[in-house]
Amino acid sequence: MTGTLRLAALVLGLGTALPGMAQVDTLSDAAAAAAAGECTRAAPLYEAVLAEPAAGLRKIEAGQGLALCLADGAEPWRAREIMAELLPVVLKQFGPASGGLARHHAIWAEVELRAGALNVAWRRSEAAIGALRAAGQLDPFEYSAEIYRLAAIQSKRGEGDAFLAFLDAEVGRAGSAQWAAPGDGELFGEVIGTPPGSGAPEALRLWARGGLEELDPRPIYLDLVAP
Repeated sequence: MTGTLRLAALVLGLGTALPGMAQVDTLSDAAAAAAAGECTRAAPLYEAVLAEPAAGLRKIEAGQGLALCLADGAEPWRAREIMAELLPVVLKQFGPASGGLARHHAIWAEVELRAGALNVAWRRSEAAIGALRAAGQLDPFEYSAEIYRLAAIQSKRGEGDAFLAFLDAEVGRAGSAQWAAPGDGELFGEVIGTPPGSGAPEALRLWARGGLEELDPRPIYLDLVAP
């Protein structure tokens, strides 16, 4: 995981290094291990952070990281519980109309996807899209990426027409959204392009894959719309 949330979490986690000694932060060490695909090493480090009396960003970061590590292992149910328990912490930290809440829903959708729970993942992805729009300062690329992720999930579920109905309503709402910069609304339209019509699952799969290749080419989503 990268970006502002990680930077803030790491800053909160920093203390004062002993003279002549390099400081080691458990959270950053856990994140590095998870980024390298070493969840067996990352998970106990995340657990150690969660056992601290710390709260706020540090707890959120550790919990989200641990949930992603556990989701496709032997305890996917625990990953779901962690995300549910974090929700009020996220709301307290960021508020109900915030990028932080949108990020939590997006990570939760990925947790469900890793656990093979497609029938839950799409709901979380929809929640992430709604939270992004409600937060304001809407980035057209971030917004579009979440829409393409939802498209991939719904395409895999065989619910392409349900996605297209959702997208049609979302595009209508986007017309009055608060964008991050002038012209972002038009840019969003360009990034989304022209979605296929209903009753064309193969066209939707290709459309979703094209968007993901541009905005989020991770295998976990691309594999949902593989040829």
